[in-house]
Amino acid sequence: MAIFPSARRRALATSISITLIASLSLSMVRQTLAAGGNAGIPNPASPTPAPVVTSTEIANPVVGGGGCSQQYLPGLSRIANQALTANDVGLASNGVGAAAVVVSLTAQSAAQTAAAISFGAISGGLAEAAIGVVVPLDAGAAAPGLGVAAGGAAALAADSTAAVIVTAASAVGAAASVSGVASQVASSVFAHQAQDLTTYVNTLDSCDTKFTGTVTVKAGGVNVTGDSVFGGKVGVAGALNVAGNIDASTFSATQGISAFGGAITIGDPGLTTYSSGITLGGGAFSGAGTGGAQAFTGDVTAVAIGNNASATRIGSVAFGTDASATGLNATAIGTGSRAFADTSVAIGFGALVSAAAGAGSFAGGTSTVIDGTGAISIGNLNNASGTGAVATGDNNTATGRGAVATGSSNTASGQAAIALGQGSRATGAGAIAQGQTALALADNAIAVGGSSQALAGTSVAIGFGALVSAAAGAGSFAGGTSSVLEGIGAVSIGNLNVASGSGAVAIGDPNIATGTGAVGVGANNTALGQGAFSAGNLNVAAGTGALAIGDSNIAIGNAAIAQGQGSSATMNGAIAFGQTANASATNAVAVGTRSTASGFASSAVGQNATSAATNSTALGSGATVAAAYENSTALGSGASASASNQVTLGTSNQTTTAPGMNTDLSRSRQQGLLGVVTSDNAGNLASDNGALYRQVASIKAGVVIGMALSDPNLTGSERFGIKINASAFGGAYGYGFSAAGVLGTGLLSRGDRLTLSGAGGWAEADVSGYGKSMVGGRVSAQYSW
Repeated sequence: MAIFPSARRRALATSISITLIASLSLSMVRQTLAAGGNAGIPNPASPTPAPVVTSTEIANPVVGGGGCSQQYLPGLSRIANQALTANDVGLASNGVGAAAVVVSLTAQSAAQTAAAISFGAISGGLAEAAIGVVVPLDAGAAAPGLGVAAGGAAALAADSTAAVIVTAASAVGAAASVSGVASQVASSVFAHQAQDLTTYVNTLDSCDTKFTGTVTVKAGGVNVTGDSVFGGKVGVAGALNVAGNIDASTFSATQGISAFGGAITIGDPGLTTYSSGITLGGGAFSGAGTGGAQAFTGDVTAVAIGNNASATRIGSVAFGTDASATGLNATAIGTGSRAFADTSVAIGFGALVSAAAGAGSFAGGTSTVIDGTGAISIGNLNNASGTGAVATGDNNTATGRGAVATGSSNTASGQAAIALGQGSRATGAGAIAQGQTALALADNAIAVGGSSQALAGTSVAIGFGALVSAAAGAGSFAGGTSSVLEGIGAVSIGNLNVASGSGAVAIGDPNIATGTGAVGVGANNTALGQGAFSAGNLNVAAGTGALAIGDSNIAIGNAAIAQGQGSSATMNGAIAFGQTANASATNAVAVGTRSTASGFASSAVGQNATSAATNSTALGSGATVAAAYENSTALGSGASASASNQVTLGTSNQTTTAPGMNTDLSRSRQQGLLGVVTSDNAGNLASDNGALYRQVASIKAGVVIGMALSDPNLTGSERFGIKINASAFGGAYGYGFSAAGVLGTGLLSRGDRLTLSGAGGWAEADVSGYGKSMVGGRVSAQYSW
């Protein structure tokens, strides 16, 4: 009996310990394997993971204390030992009680003496048993009780009294039974405490654990939530499910590999066959199930991944459901992607590089490359066709060598054509359209800006709504919101300007220039006609070579010119300069504020000057030539012509001064015959046409003749006489002849005489070039006494 409790105790402790260790170990393994690994490209061997939770002992383990399972093992062991110890003490006490009952029964049926001897032996045996059981267990207070009982039994044996023995044995049995029950109650408490703590510990993760030998899991699986490192090879006979990543320097499978329950398969769905090259499919892709079509490769260097993926040529790669790479070194990535040309790439849903395309072509998104080496089409529903053609964005089309369409719904058609923005179209070699709905529809045309249009070859339209029409010629330019309607090299820049005609120019806001070389610059100007020019604000120049400059001027007519503010020249050759100057007749000229020239070829110069007659001139402030006085001129402030063919100098309130008239310089410049200026009371000036000079010459000649006409001097009885004279005076010279005769004497009285004489002469005189030849004569009678 002393041996049985000890063996039972060791067997129970061993059983509990094995159970706890096994459960904790399995829990640790389950938690460790649930963490998974790292999937991805092969990497070098990973370093050993750092410890997460060490197994440092928890001194006072309680339910809910946290930590990891191994930290509770020492505490659980102590509690288990306490339960075992209490249970052993209870068993020993129960044994003592049972022995006491046997002694009592024996004493009653045996003789008093034999019973006394027997009881003494039994008492000794019980004492020995009590000492043998209790002392090794360190039972504490229980061992002295057994010793006391044994002593009582010995005392009873000594007394040899059967009744006393029976009574004592009963008392010892009762005390032992009470002690046994109390010990087993304590054992039960410890056992329940150990069970509760074990249940809690089973919910905890294991601490960092090392295994010296091999770990074999015969049923279930291994779930690892953290990183795992295996120094050697890992062989998996069945399925390998990893929630995390797997990092491995090498990874091989004899037939195939399936993931996500067959949703992704390397090899065929049954994992028993394989294609040339590399195929991932046959079990579908991206969760499509395990019934998808087998991926296919046509060469050992090809790669096909995805349901019905096919890579048929050397170096071709197809990735995705229905992806197809049929060109040499072609790449197709995405559901329904197609790379049919050599060294082409198609990436995206339905992306297509056709077989007609050349090497290096690229289609991305849902776009297409139709033909051409190195063509690129990226985005949604784009199309590129032509060597080097590029279409990127949404629904763009690039057709032609080097054509580019980028943005949304753009079209570039033609060699090196470029369309950028939204809804733009470039049609023609070198055409460029950039902006929203920009149009460049001819070779080398350029349209930049929303709704801009360059419709003529080598034309440029820049700005919102800028327009160069198809009728325009090469080199035409429209900028801002302006337009060129026709003409080679026409230019229209600014807001709402219009240029029409070769070399026509309209610049500003808004101007119109129509005609070859017509120019409208500024604001609200109009130039109509070849070479017409209108600059400033609100000017109109209409006619060949018409010119209007300033503010609100009008020049209408060939070569008409209006400059200033509010001036107008409204006939061919008319000219108006100044504020509100008006030239309203052919070749009329009005210069000055409110000047008016309304007569043909008339001129009005000066403030308020008016020239209304044909070929008339009004020069000076307020100078006037009325319409009736043709060919007249009014000079000076307020001068007014009063007759046709007249020149009026100033007014009656003015004097006329010519300071240079009496200078040697003026005289030196006179040529030909001179005349003398004459004036009447009205101030009309005229020249005597040399009359005065001729008159002076006549006078000089007359003087000379008079000097040569002296009579002969008759004296005494002389009855007749003649006389010849020559004379000179002031540059004039002359000759004279005279004769005298006595007609009678004593006619009335004695000694009287009547004489008759006559003379004639000739003279030549010259004054300032005016020469005068004169003949003069006289007849005289003389009566003397």
